[in-house]
Amino acid sequence: MSTLGQDIRYALRMFAKSPGFTAVAVLSLALGIGANTAVFSVVDAVLLKPLPFPASERLMAVWETMPANDRRMVAPGNFADWQKQSQSFERLAAYTTTPLNLTGRGDPQKLSAAVVSTNFFDTLEVPVSRGRSFLPDDARQQDRGLVVLSHSLWQAKFGSDPEVLGQDLSLDGKSYSVIGIMPSDFGFPARAELWVLGQRGGAVPASLDLGTNPDTARDVHISAVIGRLKPQVTRAQAQAEMSTIAQHLAQEYPKTNAGLGANVISLHEQIVGSSRLTLVVLLGAVALVLLIACANVANLLLAWATKREREIAIRAALGAGRGRLIRQMLTESLVLSIAGGLLGLTVAVWVVHLFVGISPPDIPRLDQTGVDGAMLAFTCGVTLLTGIAFGTIPAWHATRLDPQNGLRDGGTRSGDGPGGRSAQNQLVVAEIAVAQILLLGAGLLIMSFVRLQATDPGFNP
Repeated sequence: MSTLGQDIRYALRMFAKSPGFTAVAVLSLALGIGANTAVFSVVDAVLLKPLPFPASERLMAVWETMPANDRRMVAPGNFADWQKQSQSFERLAAYTTTPLNLTGRGDPQKLSAAVVSTNFFDTLEVPVSRGRSFLPDDARQQDRGLVVLSHSLWQAKFGSDPEVLGQDLSLDGKSYSVIGIMPSDFGFPARAELWVLGQRGGAVPASLDLGTNPDTARDVHISAVIGRLKPQVTRAQAQAEMSTIAQHLAQEYPKTNAGLGANVISLHEQIVGSSRLTLVVLLGAVALVLLIACANVANLLLAWATKREREIAIRAALGAGRGRLIRQMLTESLVLSIAGGLLGLTVAVWVVHLFVGISPPDIPRLDQTGVDGAMLAFTCGVTLLTGIAFGTIPAWHATRLDPQNGLRDGGTRSGDGPGGRSAQNQLVVAEIAVAQILLLGAGLLIMSFVRLQATDPGFNP
């Protein structure tokens, strides 16, 4: 440990003597590490973290299918039969999203509402933070509707007033009683500001007239369905059962159900699947940026080593073995990398806020992006790997020289010899090749965007 401390102090003194070199190297690494950390933070929040529900791996999305559509909304009547006949799910719940106009509370306000079945919150196993959620007996209440508020709406519109529980709200001209408030971290479906109980406990909006019994309606496909698998039941088993139920319903109701099937997929895949390719490509792009930064810094270290060949030769002549010299130079590389990592973490925090601010609203779970343990662990890992990656080649080549040649004034300089020039040339070629990949990808994206903008949509946008 004492030797390591000496190496670190020596590295700091060396870098202090070359502030220009140090600044260029640290900034290059900071940009590469910062970009990778920022994108990883987004990828971790959107793709890697489990959904914020208990036993979220058992939550599924269930869709109707037809030959040209494998994710079709579900008819209320079919949903009712799914609930009665399915044995693979602990619960099946339905929901549909619709805008509702809130009046009588200051200026009218259009809110994003989710019309849900009575067991919606029970299926997700998320309790309310205040009041209560919907109960089976609520399905028989017809005189007025029931509503649960999101935490953000409760704060913004009602000033976090606990007395709002039990009060009535006018939504699209109908009276709804506030019975509960959800926790601040709950947001399903995305951007929902309140949840109202549908007709007869199903996910049928009050504005939709489906006759005396909405559960028998099979020709109006309006609901999304989620389900919680029973323990030990796999998605494949649930898929087989739901396909069988769909076949039976097609035989029983050929007029409305002919050709309809069922599709069971992970709720996590349902939420994040459309963003997976975009984020993976983005992560690959910033990884290439980091490779360019590593190659650039490695080239700088190779050039810097030519100025230190006499120093290295003296240390070798005094008995320092090649392994000891390589360790010293790798320590210097890690010191540079750690400095770049610390600055890169600051860059990453800024980039994350910028990315979240300019990203389209259809990327899910962006609100969960931020500085956390996973982001810090990734930064540390990338920092250490980066220091080793760009430090190994310069350390190897700088310690290959003959001490006698290094001590002679006219000796061949390590960086100017065939090996040093070859390494530098290879690094330059690698930088150019990786940069070409990024430029081609960016060019294709720009061309696609220009063509999309030039497409005539058939109306004045």
